[in-house]
Formats: sequence, C-alpha cells, structure tokens
Amino acid sequence: MRPPGQACWFAPGRVNLIGDHTDYQLGWVLPFAIAQGTTVKVEVNDTSRLDVRSSLFGSATSKRIDALAPNSDAWSAYVEGAVATLRADGVVIDGARVWIDGNLPVGAGLASSASLTCATLAALLAAAGLEVEPTPIARLGQRVENEFVQSPVGYMDPAAVMFGSSGHALLIDTRAQQVQAIALPTMSVGLALLLFDTGQRHSTSSAAYAERVNECRVAAAALSVTSLREVSDIGSLELLVDDVVQRRARHVVSENERVLAVAELLGLGRPRDIGPVLYDSHSSLRDDYEVSTPQLDLIVEEAMQAGALGARLTGAGFGGSALVLLDRKDITQVTKQVFAAFERAWGQAPTVREVSPSAGASPQPL
Repeated sequence: MRPPGQACWFAPGRVNLIGDHTDYQLGWVLPFAIAQGTTVKVEVNDTSRLDVRSSLFGSATSKRIDALAPNSDAWSAYVEGAVATLRADGVVIDGARVWIDGNLPVGAGLASSASLTCATLAALLAAAGLEVEPTPIARLGQRVENEFVQSPVGYMDPAAVMFGSSGHALLIDTRAQQVQAIALPTMSVGLALLLFDTGQRHSTSSAAYAERVNECRVAAAALSVTSLREVSDIGSLELLVDDVVQRRARHVVSENERVLAVAELLGLGRPRDIGPVLYDSHSSLRDDYEVSTPQLDLIVEEAMQAGALGARLTGAGFGGSALVLLDRKDITQVTKQVFAAFERAWGQAPTVREVSPSAGASPQPL
C-alpha cells in the first residue's frame, strides 16, 4: 500500500512519426510514446517549501511554495509550474519534496519537458489522494508550459506522453483533443525505426520557436480563420502576400494532409508505404518552415541514399533528432553510411537507438 502523501509516476518521452508544428494551429499529429522517460517521486508535506532534487540534472532547488512565479530559467521551472498550476486549480499542496530520475535525453526533440511535467503532475495528484486521468493531465501539462514556463507549445506532447500505447502510434486531433491508437508494426513486418540524435540541443521556449508560432497566427488572421486547421485549399494561401508567412502556412496545411495520409496507410496495413510521405515532411520542415539544420539534413539525405524507406527530423527542429524508417536488413548499411558522413562533416558520430511504440505514463512502486 502507498504510504500517505507519497507517490511515484513514470512518463515516457515521445517520437513524432509525422505532424510537427501543426498542434499549436489545432491540427493533426501522429506521435508515439517510447520506452525512455522520466520518473518522479513526490512526498507532500506542510513545510511551505518545494524542495526538488534530480539525478537527471545533477542539481537541487528549494523555494517557498507561495513564491513560485512563472519563469523559464531552468529545468526546475516545469516542476514549479506543475505545483503552482495545481494550487491555482484548488489542489491543496502546502509543501512538497520531489525526486527526479530518468533516461530521456534533454533537448533531443523527444518531449523531455512534457515527460517531466506530466510525471510531476500525476505524482502530485496521486500523493494528494486525487484521481489521475490522462486527458486532464495532458491539458494541465500544456497549461504549465504555456502559462508558467512561457513556451507556446501545443497539445501533442503531453497527450502522447499520457496516452501512449504499446505497438501503436496516436492519431491526435488537437482541436477536439481526441486520440485514436493506430497500429504501427515494425519488427513483425521486417521494419525498424532508428532515431539519430545530432547532439544539437534545442528548446521550445526559444525565440525561433515563438517566432514560428506568431507567423502562423499572422497567417490565420490574414485568412480570417481561427487556426490554419480550418484551411483545406492550399491554393488559398496565395492570398498571403508575405512570402515567409505564406511558406509557414503552406507547411502547416500540407503537413496536416500528410498526417492523415500516413494514418490511412497504416490503417490499411501498409507501413512500408509511409516512407516517401515522411521524407516529404522533412522537405517541408526544411524549406517552408526552416527549422531543420545541416546536421539533421545530412542524416536524412545519407539515410535515404543508403536505402532507407523514409526519414525526417522529429520534434520541433532547430537541432535534436532525425527518425529513419528502414528494412531491418539495412540497419547496418544505413547506420554505417550516416555515421561516416556525419564524422567527416562534424568530427563525431551521432548517437543512434532503435525506437518502438511503448506505453504511456504509469504509477511506479515507491
């Protein structure tokens, strides 16, 4: 039995199969949870302080719980934001001690912030004796990042973290906040998904990310729609006179179409055929949205030349990781070519791991 006032939760990271920079325009996304993630243990108390320790970040913080204020200064902001948001919603937390551990790379485009935030929210609610449900936690997670950490992210990451399903990608309608699990077979059909981490770290609270968000808002306003999700005719984007704004909108509108195309192919049992759509997504992120980097482009192009079925950057871009879909028999060949080219260009190899759809957030033993 759980001791009173204590709880421990794990929340995974996520890889986005396709659908980047669409969620903050209420579009479609298709991510999946992965095995790596963040474990948060919480003990609520009456000390009037929030004490946080992390082996993952190698540091500790201590603040008065009634003095928590919006900030994006450090990793601890996500924990502080979780506490402050719950308190603002009426959850009684008079003090807490939080311990953080995990094996999810930070800044690699794998939703490490959502993983930390959602694990913290779930553990705090459980420690307070309250119910933990995926949809409310996902919504709270987005609020923490938007309002407290001041990062204008959408619904995708916290939803993927909470609703992850082993063997399945998640088709998420971020406008309706509805999630549909779609089988994503790999090993059973001779395929593999490799994640190449460039080592370039990024942040969704960066100025470049916020700039893209604002450009999409400008496009939506110019087209007299609430969000670019409402635009189905890509030809209508010609009405946008600013070339940059038009290209940003073109990516979002075309990416929504690609997400639905991949979901349809997976539903038909044709996972091999999604490869070209993944590559088209990368081209759009590179050219229209301009969030790729030379390192990401090199991985994608070298992988395709070596025989991959498809490849794209995954996550927000500006660094992070690239996802490669390939036949299992080609893993050695593709990895060798990518490593060799990356080492020639940058003096070191990227890290690589095979990823597969895994379960979402769950309680852990204390």
